[in-house]
Amino acid sequence: MAKKPPAFMFYSANLIADKQYRMMSLAERGLYLSILVECWSNNSVPADTATMARWLGLEPSEVESALTERVKSFFSNVNGELISPDLEDYREKLATQRNKQSTGGKKGAKRRWEKGSKVCSLASRLPNSIPNGSLNQSKLNQSLPVGTDVDNKSNYNSYKTNHEESTAEKYRIATKGE
Repeated sequence: MAKKPPAFMFYSANLIADKQYRMMSLAERGLYLSILVECWSNNSVPADTATMARWLGLEPSEVESALTERVKSFFSNVNGELISPDLEDYREKLATQRNKQSTGGKKGAKRRWEKGSKVCSLASRLPNSIPNGSLNQSKLNQSLPVGTDVDNKSNYNSYKTNHEESTAEKYRIATKGE
């Protein structure tokens, strides 16, 4: 089972433009937002004011006075529970998006696995020689040991491995094995 999304998009401009919200008192707005957050985390809140007050950690009288028709207009009462249809729609949209991404990822992974032998290993994708360009090849060649054929991948990889090991050895000596 997929984890629940930790957050939802809150479009404040849409809310402020809503006449029902604009007409709410501060207490009504606070209760509305408390119910909304609970609906996101727990899918619903009890519709009964006394139970809702205990659920939200508020005084029953506060909930009774703030739970007006304006607040209720944002929620639906389903089997004694208040749910937010907007949040449920958003939750469904996220689930659909997550499923599409999962399907696409699985399809891409399958396509990569089906290529099988066509997929090249990292070593086979190394260039055959040192590229021409702004690099000073004479300085680069001077850093290679005498007799190293830079056009030969296996020799170059061997040199690279030995060089890395010697760098690690130098570091160990410099730090006295710490």
